[in-house]
Amino acid sequence: MRLYQKGAGTALPYIIGNALYEMSHAKTGLTDVNLLFSGVVRPDVYYLRITHPSLNLPLNTTQGVGYCYPFIYSLEVIPDNGVPYVPDVEPPSAFYLNPTDALELLVTFSTAVYDSQGTLQTTANWNALKSALSLQENTNPLGTPIKPTIAQGTEGKYWRVTFPGTFASKSTYKLTLAPDTLFSAERTAVRLTSTNLYNMIDANCTGHGDFERGICFCNRGYAGKQCDGCDAGFRNKNPGGVLDCQRAIGTLCMEDSCGCKPGITPCKPLGTCYDSTGFIQCVCESQGLDPAQNCTACKSGFSNWDAGCIPIGSECPKCVHGTCNQVTKKCDCDQGYSGADCSIQDHYVAPSGSGDGSSPGLTFLKVASLIAVLVMIAVTIAFMVYRRIAKKRRPYMHMEGFSIDDESSSSELTTLDEDP
Repeated sequence: MRLYQKGAGTALPYIIGNALYEMSHAKTGLTDVNLLFSGVVRPDVYYLRITHPSLNLPLNTTQGVGYCYPFIYSLEVIPDNGVPYVPDVEPPSAFYLNPTDALELLVTFSTAVYDSQGTLQTTANWNALKSALSLQENTNPLGTPIKPTIAQGTEGKYWRVTFPGTFASKSTYKLTLAPDTLFSAERTAVRLTSTNLYNMIDANCTGHGDFERGICFCNRGYAGKQCDGCDAGFRNKNPGGVLDCQRAIGTLCMEDSCGCKPGITPCKPLGTCYDSTGFIQCVCESQGLDPAQNCTACKSGFSNWDAGCIPIGSECPKCVHGTCNQVTKKCDCDQGYSGADCSIQDHYVAPSGSGDGSSPGLTFLKVASLIAVLVMIAVTIAFMVYRRIAKKRRPYMHMEGFSIDDESSSSELTTLDEDP
């Protein structure tokens, strides 16, 4: 929720306050969102923007129409000049209350309250509080207000006030504080700056149900807190007039009423829709799909909805890179992949048409071993050739006591001290 101020001479409003969800009342089910703006509110144009998610209703009741959560809001201008006021009322508002039930409110004052004579209001003496507070019928401001019958106070500031269950059916009441009846210790009059409304349910249930224990039990075809709407499968045959809910025939089925196959656009239904009875009924194309859930889930004993719902225990594993063998219920992996689900990528892919019948993993090991052997052989041959070349280029060595006759056809060795 955001509060905007238009601002003089500006083209767009600017934000002066923000608020988010804070709490929910257990009794009324209402959610409080309090937006507090601390500052001086000057004469200007203000905007209140309330944003919330859409209300999701069953498919067979929406008919493609968007709905919003119901809400009410009130504006409370809190004085900043020390004037005593009522900062909190719990619950701040409520709907569909039983007119014959007592209504209990928790009222908090900013200071302890006194009567006009300076007497502090207590549980034993709360006459001024009783005359000050009342619930007035909102559409009948001149009617007789309902006064509280019980009040319990703490420190003169915190009060539990109970109003008797004498409310009119289908009426809305507003909490009021009579002026110049409650005062602070400084004799300054207390003000009620908030708007607090309390709506009573229609005890006649709009003529389409029975009211028991504060609840409307609707007749067939009608729905709502006050039976003021049509139930699923029924339509109002008298728009703009007295509500007349009759069974709707042939107007409920939509393209996606019986689910859509995943990943396909536009929708390809998973079943055939029939609405001749006034309700959506689906006949699913697969025996594993559940017609009770409009083919959008698997029956008990089936799983894998994306694959059309397969009996549990008979389904194939998901083959990442391969196809399921319907006989063995195992994956036949694509070339270059292995593993139970074909998720392991091999580093070597055998050429197509090798026809050796070996798996890609074994073929890789064979080729790697062959390459290693060839490398070793090549290194050995290279070393031997190098040795031969090095030997031919080696210079003759002179050894003491020996000489070499290079001019003879065959080298002869002779001792140096031997006569020629």
